[in-house]
Amino acid sequence: MSLTLLCAPLAALWLHSATAGEPAGAAQPAAAQDFAIRAAHAATGDGQHLANVLILVQGGRLAAIGTGELPPGIEVIEYPGWVTPGFVAAWGRLSHPAEDETTSPFLEQLDLLPGFDPHRPDVAEALRVGITTLLPATNPTSVIAGTMPPVKLAPGPAGEVQRLPLPALLLSMASPAVNRGRAPTSYSGLVLALDQRAADPAGRLAEAKAGRLLVSIDVEERHEVQRAIDWSATHGLRPLLRGATLAGEQIASLQAAGVGVVLPPFGLGASGRTLDALVALSKSRVPFAFGYGSEASFRLPLAAALARGADRPALERALWGGAAKLIGADARVGSLRAGLDADLVLWSGDPLDLSSRPERIYVGGREVYRAAPLLPSQPPKSPRLGVPTGNKHAR
Repeated sequence: MSLTLLCAPLAALWLHSATAGEPAGAAQPAAAQDFAIRAAHAATGDGQHLANVLILVQGGRLAAIGTGELPPGIEVIEYPGWVTPGFVAAWGRLSHPAEDETTSPFLEQLDLLPGFDPHRPDVAEALRVGITTLLPATNPTSVIAGTMPPVKLAPGPAGEVQRLPLPALLLSMASPAVNRGRAPTSYSGLVLALDQRAADPAGRLAEAKAGRLLVSIDVEERHEVQRAIDWSATHGLRPLLRGATLAGEQIASLQAAGVGVVLPPFGLGASGRTLDALVALSKSRVPFAFGYGSEASFRLPLAAALARGADRPALERALWGGAAKLIGADARVGSLRAGLDADLVLWSGDPLDLSSRPERIYVGGREVYRAAPLLPSQPPKSPRLGVPTGNKHAR
């Protein structure tokens, strides 16, 4: 095989191919197979775009991206739309609230992975959005909720949970963690309790200082963001701050601390101030990512922010490569780069255009979703002349 990486168009490459116009429907997870996709457009996950790109998948990994010759017998999917990596969401609550422990504020030793079920309907819903990797959120009332690694939203070949390296220690310094009728009942008490645990050389925060755990801290208000930054600096930590809607208004503090942020989902109710903060964040050097709340709202703030002048390459990094780096998974997911997992989404059009939708989704080279065909649209009936269009009796 000879394949030049990230090269010129493929007009001179003649291959036997399978078209992307096959009957669609909900696809059952299939075994990983070797194949190639030749797409009209591709977003690489780091803000770059490619035209007429050939992507070779072998053994569930991205073998090469570019032009050249393929091994004999490789199926080639000719796709006229866009191909991208799967979205990486760094926040998302995909477990039922009743499954969360609420009686104790400190659950350092709790492993949350066994509670994640990749077969739940809400997980399938997030996958349909184009999200293939997620760092789940949990109960924000716990100061330390336990550890959780990033996970793939599609189950593995045997139906198992697919986890990624670098588990996160999930902390909360937001208001739900205080004033709940049990200690800590104040922000100062919360910080004191965390200071005591950070001093334990055998504790989980010591593991985080050694780089064996990512520290993820839930915050909401401006003072909570600054408190988390100050506490982390005291203990030599660079956390991931999740939930600060207006992080774009604290860019100077975030840049000075060298921390990344995850914006919570804000959907249709986003105010102009919220969107302006996102635009400012996109033009800064602060790494950021997006959280998932619902199928209907995940891409809405991006489209709205683009309309207000947000930097598109920064938004793309926040969806793919930059988000993967924030959760410590960029060696496996988030980019169209040889050697990474073949987590791919085939889009009907530009993925940041709300009129586009995922047509096929692959995780580890396995097709895990195929969209149902769209029904042909019918032109609206012309109103009768002289009859107001709002007249319910008009035919």
